[in-house]
Amino acid sequence: MELHLKRLIIGGLKKVYEIGRIFRNEGVSFKHNPEFTMMESYEAYADYNDVMNRVEENGLFRCSGSIGTTSVQFGDTTIEFKPAGGRDCPFRDADYTISQQH
Repeated sequence: MELHLKRLIIGGLKKVYEIGRIFRNEGVSFKHNPEFTMMESYEAYADYNDVMNRVEENGLFRCSGSIGTTSVQFGDTTIEFKPAGGRDCPFRDADYTISQQH
């Protein structure tokens, strides 16, 4: 996937992306799920801040589009993906210790 996208950027396209099913059968165990969906994107002249913003916007869009809301209930905790009070980057302020508690 990656090489063809990079060639398009070198060829003059400013932004490219691909969403695809990935199949990997590594024989890890019968519990291992060898397939998943991955999105890969490249943008000319973008730095890490641009990439972070794009990922955050995409996550917010996918969350609201798939479940109709920007908040998710996880155990006793409500996780809000929408920026609050002037914050423009919700994932930068997230408390990632929640996943370690469950």
